[in-house]
Amino acid sequence: MKLFCATESGQAVAQNGLSSPPPTPDRQHLENLDLVFLADTPQGARQLAHVRGELAPRSDFVVWMVEVDEEKLLPTPTYLTELPDPEHYLPMKDLPLLRKATNSTDRLAIICVLFRQSLQSHQSRFHACLETTGEAAHKGPIPPGALTRAAPEPFPVQTLYHGTTTDRLPSILSQGLKPNSRPADPASPKDGWPELLYLAASLEEARQIARNYAVRFTDEGQPVVCEVDARKLETYKCFPDDPYISYTPEITRMISKDFLHPRMSEEEIQIALSSVRRWICGHPPERWVRYWRDSLNKTGNIGYRGSISPDKIKVLHLDFDPLKLKN
Repeated sequence: MKLFCATESGQAVAQNGLSSPPPTPDRQHLENLDLVFLADTPQGARQLAHVRGELAPRSDFVVWMVEVDEEKLLPTPTYLTELPDPEHYLPMKDLPLLRKATNSTDRLAIICVLFRQSLQSHQSRFHACLETTGEAAHKGPIPPGALTRAAPEPFPVQTLYHGTTTDRLPSILSQGLKPNSRPADPASPKDGWPELLYLAASLEEARQIARNYAVRFTDEGQPVVCEVDARKLETYKCFPDDPYISYTPEITRMISKDFLHPRMSEEEIQIALSSVRRWICGHPPERWVRYWRDSLNKTGNIGYRGSISPDKIKVLHLDFDPLKLKN
C-alpha cells in the first residue's frame, strides 16, 4: 500500500528512514507507542505533520511516498477516541476506566494506554480509519528502501511571478526566493502568513506589488519582478492567498451571519471585513489549504510554503518613476 509522510529533513530521512518522532508536550501520551503517522495524500501528509507539530512554521519540507505492509498498519489513537462504540474495540474490563474520562484529552490518554497494551487487536480497523480520516499509523520504523520522494502533480500554469526590489536580488540569485522577511505593514491588520512566499499568475499584478514595495521600503532600491517556472514547483506546498479566503462559501456564510447587518455603513463594513481577515490569518494556513487552486483560478495569487531555487527564476527589471507613482 502507498501512503505519504511529510518531514523537515530530506537527507536524513533518505539515509535513515522514518521513525516515531519525539512527542510534543501536549502529546506525551503517545510516547513509547513507536508509531509513524501516515496520510493517504501528499496534502494530507503536510496537514498531518503540521497538526502534530512536526513542521516548524517557516521550515521547508519533503513529502515522501511510503510503500508499507498492510499488516503493520493500525488505526490512529485519535480515531479510536472518536468512535461512539468503545465496547466494540476495548475489553469489557477496560470500559469503566474509559468512561471516567471527562474530556477528549483524558479520553485520548486512556485510549493510548490501552492501545499500547493491545496494539494488534485493533489492526483490522485501519481501513475504516484511513477511509474516514485519511490517516493511519504504522507500527515501527520504516526503512529507507520503502521511501521515494512524492512526484509533484502537474502545475495548473506554466509561469508565476513575484514582485520585489533590487536590493534583494543578490540574495535571490544566490539562495533563491524565500518566504517574506519584511516587517509587517502597520497600516494592515495582518500581512498574510509570514511563512509563505506569495506568487501571482499575472505579470501586471507582480509589477504593481513590486512598485508598492519600492514606495513603502524606499531604502530597498528599484522594483523588480522574478519570473518563476511553475512547472517545477510542488503543488502540495501551495496555499490560497489570504484575501481570497474571505470570498469562500465557508467564510461568506460566517460574515453574513456574524459580522454584517443591513444598516452598516461602508466604513463599518470595512472594519468588519478587517476583523474577518485577522480571524482568517490567526489560523495556520493549513486550515485553508483546500482552496489554493480556487485562489489561483479566481484571483491569480497563491502562497507557497518553501523556497524556490535560483535555477527556477528569471529576473525581469522594470522602469520606475517613484515621484510619478506617488502623484
